[in-house]
Amino acid sequence: MKKWIYFIVPILGLGVFLGFYFTHVEEAKRVAAERKIAMARKAEEEAMKKKELENKAREDAERLAAERAAAEAKKLKERADAQAAEDKKVKDATDRALGECEKFTDQIAKSEREISLLRAAKEKDNREYLELSKQLELARIDRRNAELEVQRMTENVARKASSSAIANFTPPVLPKK
Repeated sequence: MKKWIYFIVPILGLGVFLGFYFTHVEEAKRVAAERKIAMARKAEEEAMKKKELENKAREDAERLAAERAAAEAKKLKERADAQAAEDKKVKDATDRALGECEKFTDQIAKSEREISLLRAAKEKDNREYLELSKQLELARIDRRNAELEVQRMTENVARKASSSAIANFTPPVLPKK
Protein backbone atom coordinates (compact mmCIF):
# COMPACT_ATOMS: atom_id res chain seq x y z
CA MET A 1 0.00 0.00 0.00
CA LYS A 2 2.78 2.36 0.64
CA LYS A 3 3.71 2.28 -3.05
CA TRP A 4 0.40 3.91 -4.03
CA ILE A 5 1.10 6.84 -1.72
CA TYR A 6 3.91 7.93 -4.07
CA PHE A 7 1.32 8.32 -6.84
CA ILE A 8 -1.64 9.64 -4.86
CA VAL A 9 0.15 12.59 -3.14
CA PRO A 10 1.51 14.10 -6.37
CA ILE A 11 -1.86 13.64 -8.14
CA LEU A 12 -3.67 15.40 -5.28
CA GLY A 13 -1.06 18.21 -5.35
CA LEU A 14 -1.59 18.53 -9.12
CA GLY A 15 -5.35 18.73 -8.63
CA VAL A 16 -5.03 21.49 -6.01
CA PHE A 17 -2.63 23.39 -8.29
CA LEU A 18 -4.94 23.12 -11.31
CA GLY A 19 -7.86 24.34 -9.21
CA PHE A 20 -5.99 27.46 -8.12
CA TYR A 21 -4.56 27.94 -11.60
CA PHE A 22 -7.88 27.93 -13.47
CA THR A 23 -9.53 30.26 -10.95
CA HIS A 24 -6.72 32.78 -11.32
CA VAL A 25 -6.36 32.50 -15.11
CA GLU A 26 -9.64 34.27 -15.75
CA GLU A 27 -8.81 36.95 -13.21
CA ALA A 28 -5.38 37.42 -14.83
CA LYS A 29 -7.03 37.81 -18.27
CA ARG A 30 -9.37 40.45 -16.87
CA VAL A 31 -6.48 42.35 -15.20
CA ALA A 32 -4.47 42.19 -18.44
CA ALA A 33 -7.39 43.59 -20.45
CA GLU A 34 -7.81 46.44 -17.93
CA ARG A 35 -4.07 47.12 -18.11
CA LYS A 36 -4.23 47.28 -21.93
CA ILE A 37 -7.11 49.78 -21.79
CA ALA A 38 -5.24 51.90 -19.20
CA MET A 39 -2.06 51.83 -21.28
CA ALA A 40 -3.96 52.83 -24.42
CA ARG A 41 -5.58 55.72 -22.55
CA LYS A 42 -2.19 56.77 -21.13
CA ALA A 43 -0.55 56.56 -24.59
CA GLU A 44 -3.38 58.69 -26.02
CA GLU A 45 -2.86 61.31 -23.31
CA GLU A 46 0.90 61.28 -23.89
CA ALA A 47 0.34 61.68 -27.63
CA MET A 48 -1.85 64.73 -27.01
CA LYS A 49 0.76 66.24 -24.63
CA LYS A 50 3.52 65.46 -27.12
CA LYS A 51 1.56 67.13 -29.92
CA GLU A 52 0.96 70.23 -27.79
CA LEU A 53 4.66 70.35 -26.83
CA GLU A 54 5.69 69.93 -30.46
CA ASN A 55 3.44 72.80 -31.53
CA LYS A 56 4.82 75.02 -28.77
CA ALA A 57 8.40 73.97 -29.58
CA ARG A 58 7.84 74.68 -33.29
CA GLU A 59 6.56 78.18 -32.51
CA ASP A 60 9.50 78.85 -30.17
CA ALA A 61 11.93 77.48 -32.74
CA GLU A 62 10.53 79.74 -35.46
CA ARG A 63 10.74 82.77 -33.17
CA LEU A 64 14.31 81.87 -32.09
CA ALA A 65 15.32 81.22 -35.70
CA ALA A 66 14.11 84.67 -36.72
CA GLU A 67 16.01 86.25 -33.82
CA ARG A 68 19.13 84.24 -34.64
CA ALA A 69 18.94 85.18 -38.32
CA ALA A 70 18.78 88.90 -37.42
CA ALA A 71 21.66 88.56 -34.94
CA GLU A 72 23.67 86.50 -37.44
CA ALA A 73 23.17 89.11 -40.17
CA LYS A 74 24.37 91.82 -37.78
CA LYS A 75 27.41 89.75 -36.77
CA LEU A 76 28.25 88.99 -40.41
CA LYS A 77 28.16 92.69 -41.28
CA GLU A 78 30.39 93.54 -38.31
CA ARG A 79 32.77 90.73 -39.23
CA ALA A 80 32.92 91.84 -42.85
CA ASP A 81 33.79 95.40 -41.76
CA ALA A 82 36.38 94.15 -39.29
CA GLN A 83 37.82 91.77 -41.89
CA ALA A 84 38.14 94.59 -44.44
CA ALA A 85 40.06 96.69 -41.89
CA GLU A 86 42.30 93.74 -41.00
CA ASP A 87 42.91 92.99 -44.70
CA LYS A 88 44.06 96.58 -45.24
CA LYS A 89 46.40 96.38 -42.24
CA VAL A 90 47.79 93.05 -43.48
CA LYS A 91 48.29 94.42 -47.01
CA ASP A 92 50.18 97.45 -45.68
CA ALA A 93 52.31 95.27 -43.39
CA THR A 94 52.96 92.86 -46.28
CA ASP A 95 54.10 95.68 -48.55
CA ARG A 96 56.48 96.98 -45.86
CA ALA A 97 57.78 93.48 -45.21
CA LEU A 98 58.36 92.85 -48.92
CA GLY A 99 60.38 96.08 -49.17
CA GLU A 100 62.51 95.05 -46.21
CA CYS A 101 62.80 91.55 -47.63
CA GLU A 102 64.25 92.90 -50.89
CA LYS A 103 66.75 95.01 -48.93
CA PHE A 104 67.80 92.03 -46.80
CA THR A 105 67.99 89.80 -49.88
CA ASP A 106 70.50 92.22 -51.42
CA GLN A 107 72.50 92.19 -48.17
CA ILE A 108 72.41 88.40 -48.12
CA ALA A 109 73.66 88.22 -51.71
CA LYS A 110 76.54 90.58 -50.90
CA SER A 111 77.38 88.59 -47.77
CA GLU A 112 77.31 85.33 -49.70
CA ARG A 113 79.69 86.75 -52.32
CA GLU A 114 82.05 87.85 -49.52
CA ILE A 115 81.77 84.44 -47.90
CA SER A 116 82.58 82.66 -51.16
CA LEU A 117 85.64 84.92 -51.69
CA LEU A 118 86.78 84.35 -48.12
CA ARG A 119 86.30 80.59 -48.48
CA ALA A 120 88.37 80.60 -51.67
CA ALA A 121 91.12 82.56 -49.89
CA LYS A 122 90.91 80.16 -46.95
CA GLU A 123 91.24 77.16 -49.26
CA LYS A 124 94.25 78.77 -50.96
CA ASP A 125 95.86 79.50 -47.59
CA ASN A 126 95.13 75.96 -46.41
CA ARG A 127 96.72 74.49 -49.55
CA GLU A 128 99.80 76.71 -49.08
CA TYR A 129 100.01 75.76 -45.40
CA LEU A 130 99.73 72.07 -46.21
CA GLU A 131 102.35 72.40 -48.97
CA LEU A 132 104.73 74.20 -46.62
CA SER A 133 104.05 71.63 -43.89
CA LYS A 134 104.80 68.88 -46.40
CA GLN A 135 108.04 70.58 -47.45
CA LEU A 136 109.01 71.07 -43.80
CA GLU A 137 108.35 67.42 -43.03
CA LEU A 138 110.34 66.34 -46.10
CA ALA A 139 113.21 68.63 -45.00
CA ARG A 140 113.14 67.07 -41.52
CA ILE A 141 113.18 63.59 -43.08
CA ASP A 142 116.11 64.57 -45.35
CA ARG A 143 117.96 66.02 -42.34
CA ARG A 144 117.41 62.83 -40.36
CA ASN A 145 118.53 60.73 -43.31
CA ALA A 146 121.64 62.92 -43.66
CA GLU A 147 122.39 62.53 -39.94
CA LEU A 148 122.01 58.77 -40.25
CA GLU A 149 124.28 58.79 -43.33
CA VAL A 150 126.93 60.80 -41.42
CA GLN A 151 126.70 58.31 -38.53
CA ARG A 152 127.03 55.37 -40.93
CA MET A 153 129.99 56.95 -42.70
CA THR A 154 131.62 57.74 -39.36
CA GLU A 155 131.18 54.14 -38.26
CA ASN A 156 132.60 52.86 -41.57
CA VAL A 157 135.62 55.16 -41.27
CA ALA A 158 136.08 54.15 -37.63
CA ARG A 159 135.81 50.45 -38.54
CA LYS A 160 138.34 50.79 -41.40
CA ALA A 161 140.66 52.82 -39.24
CA SER A 162 140.53 50.27 -36.45
CA SER A 163 141.16 47.40 -38.83
CA SER A 164 144.10 49.04 -40.63
CA ALA A 165 147.70 48.27 -39.83
CA ILE A 166 148.36 51.70 -38.40
CA ALA A 167 145.71 51.19 -35.81
CA ASN A 168 147.19 47.84 -34.81
CA PHE A 169 150.71 49.17 -34.60
CA THR A 170 152.75 47.29 -32.11
CA PRO A 171 155.86 49.02 -30.97
CA PRO A 172 159.09 47.20 -31.78
CA VAL A 173 160.66 45.37 -29.03
CA LEU A 174 163.84 47.05 -27.95
CA PRO A 175 166.91 44.93 -27.19
CA LYS A 176 167.81 44.67 -23.63
CA LYS A 177 170.98 46.27 -22.66
